[in-house]
Amino acid sequence: LSDAAAVASPPTRFSKTITIKASGGGDYKTISDAIDEGVPENNSKWIRIIVHSGTYKEKVVIPVNKPYIFLDGENWGNTVITYNGHINLQDSAFQVAADNFVARHITFKNTYNHDYKVLQGNKNPQAQAVAAFIQGDKNSFYQCSFIGLQDTLWDSLGRHFFQNCYIEGSVDFIFGDGQSVYEDLGMSFTVRFLEAKPDFYLNLKMYYKRNPDQVFITAHIRSKETEPTGFVFKYCNVIGTGPTLLGRAWGPYSRVLYYKTQFADIISPEGWYAWGKNNETNLFYAEEDCTGPGSDTSKRVAWQKKLTPAEVNFFTGSSFNNKDHWIENQPIRRRR
Repeated sequence: LSDAAAVASPPTRFSKTITIKASGGGDYKTISDAIDEGVPENNSKWIRIIVHSGTYKEKVVIPVNKPYIFLDGENWGNTVITYNGHINLQDSAFQVAADNFVARHITFKNTYNHDYKVLQGNKNPQAQAVAAFIQGDKNSFYQCSFIGLQDTLWDSLGRHFFQNCYIEGSVDFIFGDGQSVYEDLGMSFTVRFLEAKPDFYLNLKMYYKRNPDQVFITAHIRSKETEPTGFVFKYCNVIGTGPTLLGRAWGPYSRVLYYKTQFADIISPEGWYAWGKNNETNLFYAEEDCTGPGSDTSKRVAWQKKLTPAEVNFFTGSSFNNKDHWIENQPIRRRR
């Protein structure tokens, strides 16, 4: 991935710039202190928080009354927010409830399942351990990494945009009721479930032994047909180490589209799972113009949708979640 994929937009004027260095020498040593003390409540102007390389072992929460934050990491490989949380789904490494939030060059990692499973075998019981919990509107992420095992990314509520990111997990590792677009080949979804080997951990690869019938990339909700939510994956790259399903229905009108995405030979032939609710006719699951050895749709479930050109244009253009061009109005220039 090239750092040129997303750059600060020249017209943007930041009302304040805050620096964070874990080793000292910045305005703050922790991200939490910068947000708590450096960002005023009900903020209405963009504030840039520069996060220098380092491992920040903390639970970071951006509350609903602190919008317009641009969390700008130095390097997504070396700028890491890490937390060992598993008490409940809200016990995530990172949480944003505010509208108008942008992150760039940050890794969000929940170590509970990931590190314990990989480094210590199966001593730690499997649990939901969220790396990032996203529930604000107009939240975007550029060249960010989300690392976990079960339930890595809780794409909960609101319009979200991800570009040139990396997401790693196994079970329902992208889940929620967001109205979200995941864009560009830099977005890799990795499913790993072989026996733990610490040497592979150094390359950020996870291996976990589990029933392949229980491995799913997405679990989208959408409780009503009138809800505008859904997950759209454009120009993505899906890799992994064994059979997985593209998604299962967490709600009766669940909606997921993969568009011009490349699949490794890991996609189970049926592709999708209705989760036993007998609501197949209401589900909106589709693949359009995908490639790779896992893209053969000849044995997909009979209820997978075949979209019209108009539907494809709706979901892959600005109409689905960027009708008011909020993405272009944020302090990152979107690139393709």
